[in-house]
Amino acid sequence: MDVTALIAERLASAVLPSGPPIIQWAGYGRSSKCDGCDLPIHAKQIEDEFDFADGRRIRLHRDCTNEWTKQRLTGCAAPCKNFKRPVGRRSS
Repeated sequence: MDVTALIAERLASAVLPSGPPIIQWAGYGRSSKCDGCDLPIHAKQIEDEFDFADGRRIRLHRDCTNEWTKQRLTGCAAPCKNFKRPVGRRSS
């Protein structure tokens, strides 16, 4: 299964939180399991770690973080054909 589908499935089943984290860290991996794809995050890879108000903590590869953030904020798994960016109004 590809990362997009895994993240979508884990968001839908609440394995991954859909709300915003209260704290975020980034650093090199320590062989922890990625909560997005279940693969280890190796020392040469970026590991993002997120804490949530309910006490949960998740660890993600950077690519998994990007996909989780996109889906969490837009509600769409790629390709997201129905999502339209809000158009800002210019002030005169």
